[in-house]
Amino acid sequence: MFPSLAEAIPTLGSYWEAPSGFATTQALVNGDADAFITDGLIFAIDYMGRVDKTGATYGDDAWPRMKFTALFPTNGDKMHFRDEDERDEFNACLDRAQASGAIAKATKPYVDPYREIVDDQVPKQ
Repeated sequence: MFPSLAEAIPTLGSYWEAPSGFATTQALVNGDADAFITDGLIFAIDYMGRVDKTGATYGDDAWPRMKFTALFPTNGDKMHFRDEDERDEFNACLDRAQASGAIAKATKPYVDPYREIVDDQVPKQ
């Protein structure tokens, strides 16, 4: 899936593919892993959820502050249809919604609680 990652694996001290969940988050917190390849917002939601679930405070010794850094370009938000007219109508509607700020307004309350982790890696519009 990521050809550049496949090329880099032989140069890494170790490489581990793990399912999402507590073990992977805890490996990062414990210093057993230096990085995860994951979706930043999904990681931030999971991480902050675990902080809340333990009654801890984000940024304390047990749950250090995290920073997501995007490694791959975004795919772009476009739909592809068999019918070109439907595709063009949908994509034009999406472009208008983005340009008007409607998408940013709708997603803001869901992304902002995780903004410290994802910063501008998750677009604000």
